[in-house]
Amino acid sequence: MQKRKNPVFGADQMLKLKMEMFLITLVRDFDVTDNTLKWESEEENKVSIVHKYIMEHYMEKIQLDNLCFLFGTNKTSLCQSFKDVYGITVLSYINLLRVKEAKVMLRESGHSVTEISEILGFNSIHYFCRLFKKETGQSPMEYMKSIKAKLNL
Repeated sequence: MQKRKNPVFGADQMLKLKMEMFLITLVRDFDVTDNTLKWESEEENKVSIVHKYIMEHYMEKIQLDNLCFLFGTNKTSLCQSFKDVYGITVLSYINLLRVKEAKVMLRESGHSVTEISEILGFNSIHYFCRLFKKETGQSPMEYMKSIKAKLNL
C-alpha cells in the first residue's frame, strides 16, 4: 500500500508562519495601559504586516503569489494597498531593499557580484546588475571601483 503524498507541499509551514505573524501583530498592537487593541483599518493592518514580513525576509526569494497566499489576499488588492500606503509597489520596495543591502555588501563583505546576487535572492546576475544600475546609476563593478577610489584618497 502506497502512502498518500501531501497535495499542497509546504502548506503546513505557510499556515504556521501566518499564525506566527498574526500572534506577533496581536502582541505588538496590545496596549498594556488600558488593555485595548489599537487596530488600524483592516487593509492598513494587513499591509503593515506584509511590510514587516518583507523587512525580515527581503534577502530570500519572495514572490507575489506566495505573499498573497501567506496573507490571504490577492495580487490586485495587495499591490494597490501597498502602493497606497507606501507610495511604491511591493516588488519595487523589495528591490530597493536588496540594492541597499547590495551596496553594503559590496563595500564590506568581499563577496563577488555573483555571490551577492545569489545571497540577495536574485534569479539572474544580469537582472541584478541591470536593477543595481537603474537604482544607483552605476553597475556593481563601477560602484566598487568608486568606493575603492574614495578610500585611496
